[in-house]
Amino acid sequence: MYNQIQLKSRNSGLKVIRKVYVGTFRLKSVADKLGVSPHTLRAWEKRYGAVKPGRSGSGRRVYSEEEVERLVLLGELVRQGHSISQIAQLSDQKLAALKDQPEKPALAQFHFSEMLAALHGFDVEALAYHLNWAAFSLSCREFVYEIAVPLMREVGELVLSEKMSISQEHTLSSLLRTYFSRALEVLQSHQKLLGNPEIRSLILTTPEGDQHEFGILLSAALCAHFGVPAYYLGPSMPAREIVETVQRLKNAVVVLGNLPTTDAQKKKHLEQFFEVLDRQLPPEVEVWVGGGEPPRWQSPRSGRRILFLTSLAFFEEKLAQWQRTIKTKPSDT
Repeated sequence: MYNQIQLKSRNSGLKVIRKVYVGTFRLKSVADKLGVSPHTLRAWEKRYGAVKPGRSGSGRRVYSEEEVERLVLLGELVRQGHSISQIAQLSDQKLAALKDQPEKPALAQFHFSEMLAALHGFDVEALAYHLNWAAFSLSCREFVYEIAVPLMREVGELVLSEKMSISQEHTLSSLLRTYFSRALEVLQSHQKLLGNPEIRSLILTTPEGDQHEFGILLSAALCAHFGVPAYYLGPSMPAREIVETVQRLKNAVVVLGNLPTTDAQKKKHLEQFFEVLDRQLPPEVEVWVGGGEPPRWQSPRSGRRILFLTSLAFFEEKLAQWQRTIKTKPSDT
């Protein structure tokens, strides 16, 4: 990667040996060539051992032409949908063979990797850049399943293992809320259907005291994708407010995000909330409860239909069925 040349010192007249790097590239230029951020490139090296660049006399990373070629190949494979963790240490020959195999392009995987690397480097600008790029290049449904859900799950695991901080997790949550606010704007285009007694609407919220809105935000995004009329109340809604909203909309289903808890006091509060809601809601109103753990009612109203949403995919199935039954009235002209 370098040539050794002899130079004569002007002061002492002694000959010194100096390393002169030839055919090498700096970190920024390589990152630009790959179309990734410097943080991503460092992560490929430190975490996955993709290459082992040398150092200049000042300690800066320098890459040989061979290393740049290898990184370019890795970048192409990541864009095809391969995980960098699975291919980073493959030989150049295996990487070339892998590239020749027909693969379906996976833009989402590229953005996922970029956003995760940006979070590791606390590069909020790069994180927002790739999130916005993914939001515009992917459908709402693709963004939910291929970006938001796996990214929050991965970051949550990293926080639990203390490989990422809670502040980094909150940074991601804040940006995702900004994206999902756009989905809520799409929902507003369906507001003309709300209150129509011939068309049932969804009311999305969480029980009073539960501030975890990520689940209902994802649900709102899927409602927007399927064109299902929904009213987003936000998190932590008292039972009486939910009942009043149901009365205004005339024909609605209540969808509640439900974060499982082991805290005895929170469990008791949650049970009391559901009992009040069940007592005040008309018996024909359905209640859908997410979170994977059904709440316990002391005395549920007889005849009420209660649906437990075991997964986001199950909720999507219900929306698809709902979409097929929606009959919009022709607008007056």
